[in-house]
Amino acid sequence: MLKKIAVWALKSSIYVLILALMFSTVSLEFSKVASGTLSDIFYYASDDAKNEIINVLIKSCPNPGRDSITLFQICSNETILTSMRKDCTDFRKKEISSLSSEYYDEMNEKCSKIENGGIEKSCRDIESKENAYMRVGELCNSYSSGNITKNEFFEGFVETSFIMSDFKNPKIGVLSKYEKVVESINQNIILAAVLIIVLCLVLYLLINDIKIFLIAMAGIFFSIGLFIMIPYSAISIYQKTVGIDTTPLLKTMLGKAAEPQPREIMEIMTLIILRTYSKLLILLGTVSLAIGIIGKFMKHALKKRMMSEKK
Repeated sequence: MLKKIAVWALKSSIYVLILALMFSTVSLEFSKVASGTLSDIFYYASDDAKNEIINVLIKSCPNPGRDSITLFQICSNETILTSMRKDCTDFRKKEISSLSSEYYDEMNEKCSKIENGGIEKSCRDIESKENAYMRVGELCNSYSSGNITKNEFFEGFVETSFIMSDFKNPKIGVLSKYEKVVESINQNIILAAVLIIVLCLVLYLLINDIKIFLIAMAGIFFSIGLFIMIPYSAISIYQKTVGIDTTPLLKTMLGKAAEPQPREIMEIMTLIILRTYSKLLILLGTVSLAIGIIGKFMKHALKKRMMSEKK
């Protein structure tokens, strides 16, 4: 009885440790999950909804006639900023009555930005996120030229937006704990691997039969494979049979629909779960399942042989 309990405890420990090692390959960094999920929401929406949000994003694209490009030039050339300061000094000396209202409003706005340090602050912001700003321009140009699809444009825009906004990962209980566990495992991966080997060795010594030991290990991998692949397979089947339609979610993002309904929230959760399944994790799950199935055949063959020997 004690031997059975010890074998069960060892198998459970090995199962948990191997599963933890496999899931340590999955990062649930909130910014990546959030941007990836937004991209998925866009991907599964209708073409009309996609076009609406693309039109909104296109308006944020820099173009030669807007301040964003001028700001790059100002920030990279001190002479331009000095010249602008001089223009503002001259502007302030002029009589308001001698200026057209349109010219006055335009110059007054520009000079106010210069005088209150707004231009310098904007330059510091651009300098710290220069690559992200350049990426936005490249995305806009590539999309306008037809070199990238709507999906690629939206995905790149969302990723860049997270960088430009200095997004910090919120302290969400489950995600924070998961990241801490993953970090701890990755820092002690050699220790975890050694511990698994030691536990396997102890298990073998308890069982004292190589064939039964291999079948037991295959059973562990079979359980791991099921744990990883059942949710992924269920979602894949749902995706192919029922289908995912995120059009209402996209319209909610545009402010053209009410709050998300229960089904839409479920679809968000579905997309988040799919995001956790990296190619490596799917491969590990498939291989584990394959090892487990081989073990099942081995177990069946061993039982058959034992029965024939009894006869």
